[in-house]
Amino acid sequence: GPNDNFMLYRDGTSSTLGVLIYNGATRLANPSISDVWTLNTWRHIVGVVSSAEINTYIDGSLSSSTSGAAVPSLARSIHWLGWSNWGGSTGYFQGYIAYLRIWHGTELTPANALWLYNKRFDCPAGFYGSGGECTACPSGQYALETGSTSCTNCGA
Repeated sequence: GPNDNFMLYRDGTSSTLGVLIYNGATRLANPSISDVWTLNTWRHIVGVVSSAEINTYIDGSLSSSTSGAAVPSLARSIHWLGWSNWGGSTGYFQGYIAYLRIWHGTELTPANALWLYNKRFDCPAGFYGSGGECTACPSGQYALETGSTSCTNCGA
């Protein structure tokens, strides 16, 4: 139903990341992690829910583990990113979400979370690359977009 929720959220205006799981009206878990949100800082967050526990990884490291609070297997019909299920004054997420991935039926391991963090792709404009390794474009070439995998000749 509408109250079956799994959420990663910012707790009010604090720097705390909350993880909230409801099965109907029953709260199954609500672990929180302090000092996650920092102004002008990108964070890599992985939430893993299994039949036995909830693990949260921040920048490739396990930050929170809660046992005995698994989300029941449900067919969810509504998925929101950056907006609260409860609406009202909680409003919209103000920031950027990049490279969102959802795996259904695959439990990521600690090694998977670390690999994803190490291989995040964020080459700035003027650079190109893949797998998290960035190289400046040679003289006479450019890469306008963040995340480019090649450079273009200026005369092209």
